[in-house]
Amino acid sequence: MGVGLSRRASDLKGRYIHKLRQKVPNMGVDEILEWYREYKTLSRGKNLLTEVEFVELYQYLFPGLSWKLAKHIFRAFDTDRDGTLNFEEFLVGLSMTDLSRDEDSCRRRTRWIFQVYDIDNNGSISWDEIGEIINVAYNLTSKDSNRPKVNEFTKQLFQDMDTNRDNKVSFDEFLSATKRNEEIIKLLFKEMPTCTD
Repeated sequence: MGVGLSRRASDLKGRYIHKLRQKVPNMGVDEILEWYREYKTLSRGKNLLTEVEFVELYQYLFPGLSWKLAKHIFRAFDTDRDGTLNFEEFLVGLSMTDLSRDEDSCRRRTRWIFQVYDIDNNGSISWDEIGEIINVAYNLTSKDSNRPKVNEFTKQLFQDMDTNRDNKVSFDEFLSATKRNEEIIKLLFKEMPTCTD
């Protein structure tokens, strides 16, 4: 994990760049170096980006994004669950916003969105987690807090996703549901293409 992170962008070469290119094939070397400079600026020269710094960055990049949703996105980026983001986690997470429609990109992006919904990181999505994310998304798009409408939508969405009726949504159920109902993705990321069969 930390290999090469203390190097300046001009020194970010060799095996580490090769490793990053394998993890983010949709980004070229110049784009990786540009994001590395941005990352170092935002982290104030440190090798780790805190949740607060990340939320500030995400709200700058995506005006109107709520701090609560940015915190859920941070959690999905933080793959080692240490409460900070190294450059690799930051870059890989950022690459999930790639708008490619090929099957591999769609599956990786859907896995990442699943992780945004999976608040407790247990590998499945509960009713409460779906409710939390829908409430965050609803608060982004509506000034009217019509809770009965939100609760009904949450109930319907959960029932549509939980096809085996075990009161949790697995990644496979989530993937299938996103192919049937693009609203699951569009709730959080309006510009992101959905995957189809």
